Amino acid sequence: MRGVWEGRAARMYVNEARAKLARGEPAIGMSCGLESPTGCELIARSGYDWVMLEGQHWVWDWSRFQHAIVSILQGGSVPFARVSHNDYAEIGKALDAGMLGIVVPMIHTADDAKKAGDAVRFPPRGTRSLGATHATRYGADYSTWADDEILLMVQIESASAIENCEAILADPNVDGCWVGPGDLAVSMGMSAPDAPKGHPDQEAAYLQVLSAARTTGKFSGISCRTGAEAARRIEQGFQFVTCGSDANQLRQAVAGDLEIARAATRGSA
Repeated sequence: MRGVWEGRAARMYVNEARAKLARGEPAIGMSCGLESPTGCELIARSGYDWVMLEGQHWVWDWSRFQHAIVSILQGGSVPFARVSHNDYAEIGKALDAGMLGIVVPMIHTADDAKKAGDAVRFPPRGTRSLGATHATRYGADYSTWADDEILLMVQIESASAIENCEAILADPNVDGCWVGPGDLAVSMGMSAPDAPKGHPDQEAAYLQVLSAARTTGKFSGISCRTGAEAARRIEQGFQFVTCGSDANQLRQAVAGDLEIARAATRGSA
């Protein structure tokens, strides 16, 4: 498994996705919104460093959400969640369920970052409430190491967030950022479909994010739709990247195989 127990006495859990980032290596994940715990396990078993349950653009039934966490761990990956918005209660609920990584969307200012960071960390670092019942699956001492192992990535996806990126990442409770190309493109006056095409202004914004991450010593990430795009961004310096989503991968795979099969049918006509 990519999350491991360290030592027999302390039983501290090591978030291996975070550990890879700390070593300067990329940590590659996939977003899952199809509400399939089995699908999450299959993706985890394929070797992804982290699997993210999509809570912003999809809605997970609570029982399936919890089942998926166990499935991801069983598959040998690290469970993440993207919450719908920067909300104390929603962030706490995801963490209490056992998430080892949280992605918070639409962070535009340093104040937004502080709000997210406070919700993720226990006192005295933050304001998270004690009582993480389901998260004690990692051990009764969960609260003693959670602050150091849970990864908080805030989303940079607006022109104002680009301007404030260094201040956002300077928050001590924020571990890094994850760029949202679609919303960033719209915020900068472009269309969302143009986001993957590499508009010069957007590429300049990405460089600002990378520079802010280096200056603050934080992790930089970006949402990618394909493996090829992820590889290009990793070469550029981003570490925390996705290779699309379960829905998009399924759509592309079934459409591709169907096209191959239909091509044979047309050839025999």
